[in-house]
Amino acid sequence: MAVLLLGLEEVLHLLAVAAGDGGASTGQFQDVAPRHLGARHRRFEIARQTLLAGAPGTTVAGVVASLGFASGGRFSVEYKTLFEESPSEPLAASRGPAEATTKRSPRER
Repeated sequence: MAVLLLGLEEVLHLLAVAAGDGGASTGQFQDVAPRHLGARHRRFEIARQTLLAGAPGTTVAGVVASLGFASGGRFSVEYKTLFEESPSEPLAASRGPAEATTKRSPRER
């Protein structure tokens, strides 16, 4: 499973958002659309980057669990709404055409 590291600036931003500040007190993020300010949206961005990286052993379920989403199904629906693709698509694309399908014939197993 991939380990995600956040920098100090990202942690401070998440704390400001959680406090309802959104970075306004520091003058940061004034030109950023409101949908990009929430910690929840940030978790979706982290999930997308993790799936796009496609490290060995990465699964959608593992990413969902590591980021604290309660329901994989709800995560998938919201992910598709945000990024217009299912969470499995970037993961499959990152692994190349040989692993793009999740179903294998019995002969390939």
